[in-house]
Amino acid sequence: MTQNEGQLRYLALIDDDDDFRTLVRRVAEPLGWSVSEYESGQAFLENSQQSPTPDLAFLDLMMPERDGIETIPDLSERYPECRIVIVTGGAPPIANAASLIGESVAKTQIRVLCKPVSISELRDALSPPTA
Repeated sequence: MTQNEGQLRYLALIDDDDDFRTLVRRVAEPLGWSVSEYESGQAFLENSQQSPTPDLAFLDLMMPERDGIETIPDLSERYPECRIVIVTGGAPPIANAASLIGESVAKTQIRVLCKPVSISELRDALSPPTA
């Protein structure tokens, strides 16, 4: 489903940082995204059934209860077509290692964004994948 088709796209925003979730929502909604927010991987797993199937998930690497790496297998099993973006305030080498681990578990390419994330980086990550 693409924005060009006029259909709403769904973003699962899984991050324990309220300010970051607010920023992403403010960027995503004008671009045609419907956003469902979760404060942890555990909250996502417990409540995602009540939300539409996500086309994209922003997943914080380090969260309480259940971190991003622990959440990737369940996310990719439930929603195999969902693109995954790991977002972290950690050092880039840690983020890249997490991406490799996530890709081996999810069997899909995972993008990494390091906080602080610019508006242009968010817009780019929210864009439809290129062929």
